[in-house]
Amino acid sequence: MRTTAQIITSTTALTSGDHRQALVGHALTFLLQTSGASLALFYTVDRRRLKFADEVIVGHARPGATANLEASLVRYRSHYHALDPFAPRRFGAGRATPVDSASMPEAGHLARSPYFTEYLYQLGMAGQTTLLLRCDGRITAGIDLLRPDDAMLESSQLAVLRVGQAMLEHAYAFALSAAPPPAGNRLATATPLTPREAEVVRLVAGGASNGEVAVALTIGEATVKTHLGHAFEKLGVRSRAQLISLLASERHVPLRVREPHTLGGDSRLPIA
Repeated sequence: MRTTAQIITSTTALTSGDHRQALVGHALTFLLQTSGASLALFYTVDRRRLKFADEVIVGHARPGATANLEASLVRYRSHYHALDPFAPRRFGAGRATPVDSASMPEAGHLARSPYFTEYLYQLGMAGQTTLLLRCDGRITAGIDLLRPDDAMLESSQLAVLRVGQAMLEHAYAFALSAAPPPAGNRLATATPLTPREAEVVRLVAGGASNGEVAVALTIGEATVKTHLGHAFEKLGVRSRAQLISLLASERHVPLRVREPHTLGGDSRLPIA
């Protein structure tokens, strides 16, 4: 399971220029309006059927929902992932349907579990509906819809979610199969990185965690995350895996680094 994540809003997803993120942004907006949920979270699923296969997670909350998503993900990874009754690993092959906490056979037992009484409670939520998206029989993504009450969804809401899940599953599978545009020497054409951003990129590409980068550069971990986010945007990548792949595929292309204290000049340093 990933130790770091970049949480973006559905608004950011819609304007990112990435067709998959735009699809997710529209999906979360639609699902919040039709399910009565207050908070929606989209995540990818790896081949071990674990959440958060990719570092980019899309979250969308109704006005007034004050859930701290970053803190909740830290708690989830450290403890509650093992208690999650909606975890993709608990579901096998077959036609996917929405899984709702109030409709599950063990609903009474679940309501007393730490996942609900501690994890969801800390988010200000009491009920959950999860949509798992499959591609070629494998669960590739999921959407958690969280609501502040534990009431059972109305039959009309469940009917809309079933249709919505089927539609999203096909749309997301098509988005996954769409070939990405060629990189076109992005390292050479990207907006120049600052010297510090370049240092962070090289360390991360070498396998260092955010904490290790912070120690190596004597800066805060939050600052590392900021530099990395700026570098991701400039290089057109969304995750550590994409960054490493980019550097590996364009290793012969010099990484553009902006000279400090200058406005327009840049120096070209070879990728180590």
